[in-house]
Amino acid sequence: MFIKLPHYFRIFRQVYIKQNIDTVLTYVKAKYWGVTIGKGSTFVGLPKFRKPPGSSIVIGNRLRALSSFSSNLHGLNRKTMFSALTRTSKITLGNNVGLSGVVIACADAITIGDRVMIGANTTISDTDSHAINYQYRHPKHFGFAEASFVEPVKTSPIVIEDDVFIGMHCLILKGTKIGKGSVIAAGSIVTGEIPENVIAGGKPAKVIRQIEPISQI
Repeated sequence: MFIKLPHYFRIFRQVYIKQNIDTVLTYVKAKYWGVTIGKGSTFVGLPKFRKPPGSSIVIGNRLRALSSFSSNLHGLNRKTMFSALTRTSKITLGNNVGLSGVVIACADAITIGDRVMIGANTTISDTDSHAINYQYRHPKHFGFAEASFVEPVKTSPIVIEDDVFIGMHCLILKGTKIGKGSVIAAGSIVTGEIPENVIAGGKPAKVIRQIEPISQI
């Protein structure tokens, strides 16, 4: 009996105490930041929101987001974070999405469909964050210090379609499109287009094989 106690106590604490408290607090926090979250969403641990005026973070119904270390038994190394980087950023999530310690950093547009599952400690970013040319990264040193100078940073929208499953520790880069029903293997770096209903993996991710449909009875 006592051997089972730690297991059931962990479940009781997470599902009936921590989840309820964190869910209420997250809805309040989202309202403070101007983030839209649909009905029926649940949270374990408090996610981070970053949103400048004019940007948009819209989350559908029944999101499940984990943000504390032991809320995912693979272990999370950070909180789930929704980060709109510019005043025109648009982050959009569909219904029934699951996130575990996922960072979504958006300078342009990141769109995630329905029933998408994203594994522990994955990062999704539609921007390089800094210029490729080193001179632009240090404008004062290389004489680009005029008031009108803006560091040229490449961005490109990301689209993750319905029913995609992304394994843990993946990196989804700018310009990525992942087709409906596809699976991205753990630890992959994804850039470019992944077709529908395939398993893809690697650095960069390549198609490994098709996912065969389940036969109808």
